Amino acid sequence: SMDAIRVSHAEFEEAERKLLVIRYAAKESAMWMSITALLIGSAVMILFSIAIGWFMNRSIGHAIVDMTGTMTALADGNSEIEVPHIDRKDEVGSMAAAVQVFKENAMRNGETVREQEANKAQSEVERQRAQEEAIQSERKTVLESFGTALSNIAAKNLEYRIMDQVPSAYEELKENFNSAIEN
Repeated sequence: SMDAIRVSHAEFEEAERKLLVIRYAAKESAMWMSITALLIGSAVMILFSIAIGWFMNRSIGHAIVDMTGTMTALADGNSEIEVPHIDRKDEVGSMAAAVQVFKENAMRNGETVREQEANKAQSEVERQRAQEEAIQSERKTVLESFGTALSNIAAKNLEYRIMDQVPSAYEELKENFNSAIEN
């Protein structure tokens, strides 16, 4: 019966060895499946990340480049440029709305500057006209005063003196004339 136990023990060991080989093969297979799943999952995640990055670049990156170009054009004084992406409902749309406000303010400031320049030019024209009128008025006063004086001399009226107020630039001439007549 010891032989029966030995045979039974040998059969048991053989069954256990076969079971260990099967379990080892299953463990190896599971490990390779896990590695394969991990690699496939990683590849899918990398591709997904690339796709999201590309999408973000297309949707936000280009919009920001467009907005930067618009802001540069506005800073250079081009208030005729259209603000892009103003109809978007995201942060880019909010930025576009803010840039639109800057554009409208720049246009108003430009109009104000043009109005101020026009007013300044008009004021200069009016100042020059007033100055010319003042010069003409002085000339008229001087011509009338000296014209009357010379007419009196021509009529041999040597008692005539210039008594009119004349501009200060002609005061010495008036005094010289009156002195010449007295002598």
